[in-house]
Amino acid sequence: MSRSLVIAVALAFLAAAASAQQSVHMPTGRVLDIDMKIADSRLGEGGVIFTSSDLAGVYRFRPVAGGEWVEMGIDAFAEHVKGRLSDATLREKPQLQDWIVRHTAADGRAWLWRAGLKKPVAGRWELRRRPVTFEGKAFESLHLCFSSPALAGFPFAKADRDGWLCDPAGHVVAYPEYAAEKGYERRPGDPFGLSAGKVPYVLKPDTRPEWPEATR
Repeated sequence: MSRSLVIAVALAFLAAAASAQQSVHMPTGRVLDIDMKIADSRLGEGGVIFTSSDLAGVYRFRPVAGGEWVEMGIDAFAEHVKGRLSDATLREKPQLQDWIVRHTAADGRAWLWRAGLKKPVAGRWELRRRPVTFEGKAFESLHLCFSSPALAGFPFAKADRDGWLCDPAGHVVAYPEYAAEKGYERRPGDPFGLSAGKVPYVLKPDTRPEWPEATR
């Protein structure tokens, strides 16, 4: 083999290695059938559902339904999630739960309104980084945490040792098409006035709260 050919082969090998290092490695393993329409989600230890992004160190998602894909590392993603939740209100229906409306303030306070409540659940929210092991590999995952299961939207769930309940923060942006189809929505500010410690009215079970006329 000539010297020039050896050099060419070596350069090709180095280029391929560099390309592989830059690529995003998504874990294989079993995809949850129930989430096929929602996102590429996988079951980790303890039954916790993670998106593939949580398990790759690079978050790849569409900010809005039908939008462009974006990619960012965990530091940038933490800032993105913080920006989405700061001084914003989310309306959604957590899995196997009733409709909720949650206002999250930039200073870490939070309030939640759901069926039957005469005043909102009050508490705090924060982002935490946690080590995750999946299929024998270690990752760092960003989690969205609330100071109680009720504030997280799962009042009957078991809290962590410190009383908080955490869930992978990738869920905040993982399901834009599903969220739009189901009527989940995020709006800026506190349109329902939950931070005043009051609810607009006592919400009936299985009823989706509608946004105040002024915000439509």
